Amino acid sequence: MKDKYLRERELLKLLYRDMEEVELEPGYFEDAVPGSHTDMIRTFHEYYGEAEEGVYGEYYFMPSAPDEEAYYFTAALTLVDEIKEECIPDLAEALSKLSFYMPVGTFCLNKTGQIVVYKVSEIIAADLDKEAAVDLMNRTATHAIAVPERYVIVLRQLATGNLSLEQFLMLF
Repeated sequence: MKDKYLRERELLKLLYRDMEEVELEPGYFEDAVPGSHTDMIRTFHEYYGEAEEGVYGEYYFMPSAPDEEAYYFTAALTLVDEIKEECIPDLAEALSKLSFYMPVGTFCLNKTGQIVVYKVSEIIAADLDKEAAVDLMNRTATHAIAVPERYVIVLRQLATGNLSLEQFLMLF
């Protein structure tokens, strides 16, 4: 378990370095969920498409069994963090319909229904050399940043009641 965790940490630190080089101003958090042995990189993407507010990104490895021969790298962007309670059912349906058409990744609500996240995970073989693994992680992170960008404004409008489900469905 410890060797796997150390490898994940090494790969995340290399991704962190790459994010610093492109001036994403990442933060690195060791044991982000206490006791989980899950480190995490967090970023804030201030200028995100036409949205007036930025989005937060989190990049980490999902926990896996010590004997698994793969790592599960995950990139998650928080797109909406304020949702009117009466908008949750329509927003959930819209996210479900939108996710159906995604080639990879998914739009989802957190368990309280108050946060919309776009999440994508990539399986990285344990025997993949670190340069190739970090390249794959960079591509996954880039994908997670790029794909939801075109949807963030309409999702925020749905979350505030400024766009109905019917209007949303007419857009796609």
